[in-house]
Amino acid sequence: MDSRAFVMPDEAPEGWAATLVHAAANLDVDITGDALTKLATYASLLRRRASHEGLMSERAVNELDRHLLDSIAICRAVPVDGPSLRAIDVGSGAGLPGVVIAILRPRLSFTLLDAGRRRIRFLHDVAADVAGLAIQPVQMRAEIAGQGVLRETFDLAVARALAPMPTLVELVLPLVSVGGALLAHKTRRAKGEIESAAYAIEVCGGSPARINPYSLPDRDVERLIVTVRKRSSTPAIYPRRDGVPKRRPLLFP
Repeated sequence: MDSRAFVMPDEAPEGWAATLVHAAANLDVDITGDALTKLATYASLLRRRASHEGLMSERAVNELDRHLLDSIAICRAVPVDGPSLRAIDVGSGAGLPGVVIAILRPRLSFTLLDAGRRRIRFLHDVAADVAGLAIQPVQMRAEIAGQGVLRETFDLAVARALAPMPTLVELVLPLVSVGGALLAHKTRRAKGEIESAAYAIEVCGGSPARINPYSLPDRDVERLIVTVRKRSSTPAIYPRRDGVPKRRPLLFP
């Protein structure tokens, strides 16, 4: 599918809805009328403000279709039905994927964690403009959140374009409660870094990663949803202080 089919102006064209619903169905994700309205409102906010306010690059906004579909694809790993769950999107940025998942899986109550003031201000505007959306933007670094009141409080954590997998695991898994799960979105090129994260996963209390590949409709580029289940509590020393997980990732000693 040509990406231009999804590039939308501030007001979505009539054919956009049917095209998005069809593409999502190819990813085994159903979109209802109410959810579609919310997605259109959110996408319109991104188109109007994301590039101008430095939330996303102009290129990323021009490829908004791909980012929406990548976020929609993560919903494949989250069943529609089930109990209410607490979820967190770490490094949420402009809300991808957390806002999209919150729209399509309303049983999840989402915390959107980001250190950037402008991004958090935008996410508050999204919460105000998209009716009935259960999101709570929080401005905080992941290293601080993982050592504070948010530690091991979430049933589900998601991360997209946050960091290489060993660093991502140390930043995100401490936020997940025992029995919960981390879902990380990665490209096919990241298979090596996923393998290198085995030690970080073990040390931080996770079970071995499961990799679920997918491709966007009519595109040959394979993408990955990496699932890590939390089997035991993360040792108190993780995550380490600000910046250390990035500078010195947890690798096999």
